[in-house]
Amino acid sequence: MTLKVDLASDTPPTPTPHGCAQVRVIAQRVNLRVAPGLRSEVLRKLVEGEILDVLNCAPVRKDGHQWLRVLGAQDVIPGWVAEELVVVDTEG
Repeated sequence: MTLKVDLASDTPPTPTPHGCAQVRVIAQRVNLRVAPGLRSEVLRKLVEGEILDVLNCAPVRKDGHQWLRVLGAQDVIPGWVAEELVVVDTEG
């Protein structure tokens, strides 16, 4: 399975049990949204360094951003995060 996301990393992502790859949040107070897009309702705030499973291998483009469908360890419902706010996690 290949992650078709252009994230800054020399190491190819490893598929996870829940999706295409894992990513790490690289900004503070990042919104996890119900749907892709800046006007979508916010589910919660993500914490810098938080690890998320990517569920969609091809990002969705909306509002000038590429959006990834993700699921955090504490989440029951998947959400969406802008691609530029995460990087492929090569430490996990």
